[in-house]
Amino acid sequence: MNSLESFVKFIPNANSATITLNTPAILTDVEVKARKLVNNLNDSLYENSNEPSLGLFRVQEHVRKTVPSLSKKKTEIDSFTQTVKGSSFDLEYSIEAVNKLKDADPVLESIHNLLNETLKSANNLNAKKSSTPSTNRRTQSVLKSSPSMN
Repeated sequence: MNSLESFVKFIPNANSATITLNTPAILTDVEVKARKLVNNLNDSLYENSNEPSLGLFRVQEHVRKTVPSLSKKKTEIDSFTQTVKGSSFDLEYSIEAVNKLKDADPVLESIHNLLNETLKSANNLNAKKSSTPSTNRRTQSVLKSSPSMN
């Protein structure tokens, strides 16, 4: 049994009465075409049956190689994200504190002016007390220990 006869077995509703294989020119031409068809079909089936598994194998191989490094990078990025969030919180808190200091400027200026007036008053009292000999010892010690500023 040659390849053409084995091929004819697979054709549905084909029997030897419907296909005439008597002519030698037709036989060789049909046989050549049938062999090409069977070979191409065989190659095609082989590629189609092996290609998905080979492709999936390559995908699995790629995933197996890259996932550990990607996982490491993800943990590094998470760590950097936490650091940046912490720094951002600190920066926002510092900006808020500086803005509140700007709001406190009039109060601090008032305190500064009152301290200057107090020092001037203390210096004036100190000068008056030194000119009068009847000051008591306690007042003199307080006046001597206070800082003098102009």
